[in-house]
Formats: sequence, structure tokens, C-alpha cells
Amino acid sequence: MASKKNSNRYLKLKSETTQKTEATKHLNFGVFVFVLILAYLVFIMISFAIKEKVNYTIAELGTLSHSNTFTGLVIRNESVTTADSAGEIRYFLTEGARVRNTNTVCGVISDADYVALLDQEIFKANQRLDSSDSSFEDSYGYLQNRIKNYVINQHNKKFDHTYTVRKQLENDISDIRNTVIVQQRSLGLSDSSNIDTLEKELGNSIRMHKATSSGLVSYIIDGMEDITTETFKISDLNRAPEIQDTVTKSNISMGQPIFKVVDNYLWHIVAEIDPESAKLLENMNYKTIHFVEKNIEIVAKIQVFTEDHKTYIKIEADRMLNEFLNERFVDFRIIHENHQGIKIPESAIVRKNFAVIPSQYFGYLNNRYGVYKKVMSEDAPGDSTIDFTSTRLFQKVDDFVYVPTSDTIRIGDVLSFTDPDSMVTTEFIIEKTEDLDGVYVVNKGFADFKFIETTYKDIDYRIVAPYTPYGVRIYDRIATEGITTTEYQTIN
Repeated sequence: MASKKNSNRYLKLKSETTQKTEATKHLNFGVFVFVLILAYLVFIMISFAIKEKVNYTIAELGTLSHSNTFTGLVIRNESVTTADSAGEIRYFLTEGARVRNTNTVCGVISDADYVALLDQEIFKANQRLDSSDSSFEDSYGYLQNRIKNYVINQHNKKFDHTYTVRKQLENDISDIRNTVIVQQRSLGLSDSSNIDTLEKELGNSIRMHKATSSGLVSYIIDGMEDITTETFKISDLNRAPEIQDTVTKSNISMGQPIFKVVDNYLWHIVAEIDPESAKLLENMNYKTIHFVEKNIEIVAKIQVFTEDHKTYIKIEADRMLNEFLNERFVDFRIIHENHQGIKIPESAIVRKNFAVIPSQYFGYLNNRYGVYKKVMSEDAPGDSTIDFTSTRLFQKVDDFVYVPTSDTIRIGDVLSFTDPDSMVTTEFIIEKTEDLDGVYVVNKGFADFKFIETTYKDIDYRIVAPYTPYGVRIYDRIATEGITTTEYQTIN
């Protein structure tokens, strides 16, 4: 019995030992699999981290204009009103308001007591302003457009221009805040009849100034209002405006300018142009003009003339004057032609050198494209052998193909071709190469060179044909900085 009992205990101990061993094996295998997966994840993360990041842009349809840019002098029909008395001045219209020759623009008060009375009445009127009135919407829209134009075009300006725009906006807001908007008939004070009543009450202590003609009122005086289309001289293009904002002044002296009215029917721009543009504008009476900073296009009447062996253009416009009310010199482009296609940044363009070879010398062997090239070898019969050299076909034009030059394909190489029917072998020496433009397309996770066919280009962009064989296609992802990208580079 004892022997049987010991035997059972031995078997039990052996069984437990076997189970522990098997459990340990399973545990070791699980740890091994876990470590393997962890190592793989770490490898993936490191590989992703060390990949070079490449910025790309989407190839989309766009338009570029064949145009030339010039700076021109704005000529308007402007009538300046000066103060015929000294004193405190108060304005009743905002900058750019439309007026008739019967509208009161401002008043000059000689008695300080009456100044306080007028300010009190203006304050009461401003408290009753209806914020839903269209005149408020006009003022808000004006400020909104000023800010939008700055945001769109600030990259074309120096940083100092920011402070100039800020000062202009502050002045515009001050104009709107400190003047009574006369278009609102419900204000009482702003009603023309009530202004007349106020004028009677103040008597000789106030001198009201009315618009001398119909148009747009402006408080920006630059000293060049005397220039008209009849008095214009070429030397006026070199004059510098001396700007003063009259609405910022509270006191005015007799004889000082206080506002001007600008006729908004017709206005003109005169600028010197280059001979190329002059030739393109021959026998033309109208042309599309693009104003760079405002990003506005208008069709305007043009006249090209010559003086002192230089060529000038006079542009006549009948709209958009309010956008240039306070501009004396403007940058504009004369658009000669619009070009459409895939719009690509110039920074993405790369040039690649290609050997031009007859298409029959380009073949296929063992799932590879390439050429049969004659290679010198002392061990081969005739001291030469024919080796198959892998290369890539980038383009085929008629009976020729373009393959990239490299250490294995270059000028002077001798290619061989054996006609399978006649078994006649011919040779071709690479003598011609061409530099062709292209871009790196990164759709597949690596940089792949694609041809482009340029139809038009300017400094920053170019338009390329959308259906070039072996070329770029619409919605391809293109490496933005072609010069820093290499072919087959892995893209992160």
C-alpha cells in the first residue's frame, strides 16, 4: 500500500511539474509576441518620424492674366470749399457721402457758447440714430471693405503700411462717430429744414457751408485738386500730394480748405506705359483694367498718346470712384489676355535632363523597361558586350522616347537593337539631350517626376496644359518646393 501511495504522489508531482513547464512555455511565447509587436510599432513610429516632410499643393484649374503693371495719377473733377470765417467747425456728413448742391456739409461757429449748444444738439441727435438705417449699413460696409482690402493685399506692402491703414481706419471711425448722418430724416437736427432753423437761431454766430455741386463729399485735401484733364502736364506725374485731413480739425482759420466735392460721373488715370503695352493697345478704345490693391476690374475707355518720345495712357472710367476717392496714385494692370489651365506655383517647377533616343531602342525584359547598351569588357569577345540597362520611359513623341540621363545613360553611350524578324543589329549613339520642365507628384507617397506643358507664366505662377501625355493631372498633389525635393523621395 505504501508503495502504491508513493507512486501516486510521484505521478501527481510529475504532472504538476509538466503543467508548470507548459505554462511557462506559453508565458514565454506570449512575452515574445508582445515584444515583437512593440518593436514593430516602435519601428513604424521612428520611420514615420524620420521621413522628410514635403509641403504640397493641389493641381487645380486656374487663370493667369497676361498683363503689365503701372502706377497712374488719378484725375478727378474736384471743387474745394474754403472757410470764409474762423472758429469751431462741425461736420454733418461722413466721408464719401453723396450730396447735392443744396446740402449743408458743415458749419463754422465763431461764438464758444453756441459751440457748446450745437454739440449738445448733435449729441442728442446721435442718441436717436436708428442703427437699422441704410446709412449705417453703408458706413459699416465701407469699413469692412477697407479691412478686407488690407488683408488681401497686405503681402504687397511694407510692414509700415500697417500703421498707415490703422490711422486711416481710426480717422474713418472718428468721422462716422463725430458727424450727423443727414440721410436719416427722423433725427430732427439732421433734417435740412431743422439745420436751417438752427442756422436762424444761431444767427451771425454760425456760417453754414453747402456743397457747391453734386457728387461725393471728401475731407481729404492733398493739394493736387487743381489738376484736370485740360490742365494736366506730364510733370504732374512727379508731384507729391500734401495730404491734410480737415475733419480732424476742430478749429479752422479763414481761407483754409474745409471740404471738397468730387464729381462722380467721370474720372481719369494717366500713366506712362512701356512700348510693348503701347503696341498691344494699338487701335483699341476699351480695355480691362485691374486695380491691384483693391482687386477690382473694370472695362474702361483708353487713349494712348506720345509726348517727348515717351508713351502714356489715359484711362476714362464712369464707375467705382468711391473706391478711389482719397487715392491720388494707384497701381493698376492692363489685362491683355487671360490664360486658363492647371495653375502651378513657380517654386514647384524642376528641370530634368533627358536623352532622346529612337523608340525601337527602348525595350522590356524581365518586367523591367530599359535599353540594350554596348559595354566595353576585356573578357568579352571583341572587347565589348551588350548589357540590358534599366531605365524609365518618361515621354514618347513621334518615334522618339525621352529617358532620364544618369550615370548609366549619358551622351556617347552606344545602344543596340536587333530586329526580331531580320535579325539585323543596328547601333545608335546618344548625342542629343533636352532639359524639360516638370514637377514632383506625391500622390503615391513618394516623389514622382511628371512633365508639364507650359502655356503661360508670370513671376509666381504658371499655367500648364491639363492633358499632357505622361504629365501632371488635375487634383494631383504637387511638391511645392521642387528644388528641395528629390525623385523617389519618401513623403511624410
